[in-house]
Amino acid sequence: MKKAVILGMLFLGVMAVSAPAFATNVVDPNAAAKFVSSDGSGFYMEMTKSNVGDAAWVTNYEFGRNESPYLHLHMPGSASKVDYSTWWSPDPDADTIRGDSASGKGTDVWLTSGNWFTGAIGKDNNKVFGDGATGIWQVDGESNTKIGNKRVKEMGSVYFHVAPEPISAILFLLGGAGLVTRKLVSNRKKA
Repeated sequence: MKKAVILGMLFLGVMAVSAPAFATNVVDPNAAAKFVSSDGSGFYMEMTKSNVGDAAWVTNYEFGRNESPYLHLHMPGSASKVDYSTWWSPDPDADTIRGDSASGKGTDVWLTSGNWFTGAIGKDNNKVFGDGATGIWQVDGESNTKIGNKRVKEMGSVYFHVAPEPISAILFLLGGAGLVTRKLVSNRKKA
């Protein structure tokens, strides 16, 4: 009976800890990770897991804590342009993170948070920026370009989810279950 209770508690604990890694409050994750301008300019932006190779062209919503997300901005035409990004952490105590900016010619650019893995000191001088923080991030992107004699400015927002590492939570729960089991066995031997 006690084994069943322990196993049931372990199962529920694993489900409770790992559920946030797979569930989000965004109805359509793929739509949230991509923004397409409705004005017919051809501008779009999306979250990707790389800035090179085939992965640079695949929209992604889910990221692990050890993956560096990229914002891919596409603006038709090869005119001179400037692109910016601002990253909003799900951590309410973190400052806004000013992402990369790029200027030059070309239709596509990939931007990332300049300090995704290193972090930086926030407003209260001891709270680290929310880089890599789990939860739903918002990224605002902006592209300013000149096509012919016309200046074009496009802006939009995309979202992505950073999932906690479920294996760490599972190992923590397994360790706790081991301690509980050891305590129950030692109590049974004493009785």
